[in-house]
Amino acid sequence: MFPILWHNICIIITIFPGILFFFMNRIPYVKKKKEMDKYAICLIAVVAINLAAGNLILLQKTVILIIGAIVFFVIEYLLENRENIT
Repeated sequence: MFPILWHNICIIITIFPGILFFFMNRIPYVKKKKEMDKYAICLIAVVAINLAAGNLILLQKTVILIIGAIVFFVIEYLLENRENIT
């Protein structure tokens, strides 16, 4: 019964990460953080929970998402500072 319950909790938190965000806003130290930092904490928590449950598909998608964000940051940086680079 416990693995089924754990799996259901993982699914609910994965589909609705706002639940973690809601509870994080109740902690005074975390409440002062920026929204992007809270989102990153939620993302890391969801990935960790799904890895503990043995769901590797979410990890692959998260890695692709992070690599995409890094690539877009580098492209934006290069386009904004192209005259300073050369």
